[in-house]
Amino acid sequence: MMAVRAAIDSPAARSFAAWLYAARWVFAAFVASRLLLFAVILLSRMIMVRGELWHPGGLLSVLEQFDGELWYMTIARDGYFFSTTEPSPVPFFPMFPMLMKLVSFVFHDMRIAGFIVPHVCLLATGLFLKSLVDIDYPDDRVGRAAVLFLMFNPVSIFHSSAYSESTFLMFATGSLLAARKGRWLIACLAGMCLAMTRNVGVVIALPLAIEYARQAWSTKTKLSDLFHPRVLLLGLVPLGLAAYMFYGYLRWNDPLAFLHASVVWGRSFTSPAQTFSTLVHYRPLYQWLFLGTMGTALVLLVAGAALRVRISYLAWCGVLTGSYLCAATMEAWPRYLSVEFPLYIVLAVIVTRLRWTAELLLGCTTGLFVLCAVLSANGYWFT
Repeated sequence: MMAVRAAIDSPAARSFAAWLYAARWVFAAFVASRLLLFAVILLSRMIMVRGELWHPGGLLSVLEQFDGELWYMTIARDGYFFSTTEPSPVPFFPMFPMLMKLVSFVFHDMRIAGFIVPHVCLLATGLFLKSLVDIDYPDDRVGRAAVLFLMFNPVSIFHSSAYSESTFLMFATGSLLAARKGRWLIACLAGMCLAMTRNVGVVIALPLAIEYARQAWSTKTKLSDLFHPRVLLLGLVPLGLAAYMFYGYLRWNDPLAFLHASVVWGRSFTSPAQTFSTLVHYRPLYQWLFLGTMGTALVLLVAGAALRVRISYLAWCGVLTGSYLCAATMEAWPRYLSVEFPLYIVLAVIVTRLRWTAELLLGCTTGLFVLCAVLSANGYWFT
């Protein structure tokens, strides 16, 4: 009995209890947002007219439809095949399917694994984001607001689905959090995993390099001090992409197989003007959704600069947004932009400084959260 009491009173136990208390808001926001999402999915399927892409089944079926079932779960079960004439899974990078495969060894069911992995990653993202915000903003309300905007973002259904968004967010926030704390090996290993989650993940090297320079440089620092051997750790980040390219070379004699296979999906590097010209191919609802999402992201980037949000975070957002503008298609813009976590920080700073905007902005994002969940759950095209 005394041993149990001693364990409870130990510094480690008190430290864990303090951390758990500080993180309570993240757990509450996670649970509340997921319960709302699941309720919207299940209730809307009882009353909504079925769309042309209706997917039979229950909650798991909805969360694993489209790319989740067709590609990510197929990769986890059967591996890759490559084609340049028909859709193939090669453009879908391996980190998320690998995590599902690992979890499936425990639960012996790929559908359960496809449910568990994104939710664990989303919860971890919330914890990392809160810790990251707390470094720069001592006002706890900023961190809590950022977590709320993350959990209730309009396309949050994809953060619960068998898609790579939550995994991407976890490695991105984890990498920058480790960098801010000076743990460069962990930061660069997380960056390497990010580059294996999606090809654009390799650009995490830019904010990491900015953070390294900011931490290494001071008025008393010599230029030579910037070239400490630990700078070589940044080379781990592109190894994630290089590993997948090497796999493509060994398997199909094509290290750029993921790019060549993407052409079938209508994706290629082009000008923003060419990308915007595809707007006419979408229905009015989606035109407003895609343009509204991109417009909001650009406005928030400008606002972030005005509010002096950390430059490394804004650089990360800027490069990602630029890559989406040059992707030759608007498809999946809302989903892709949802992984730009600094946008949630900008929103959090705004609502903290302008109290009257809190209910307005959170109400808008939650309303869109419900709309997008209803569309996706009931067979209406949404990506």
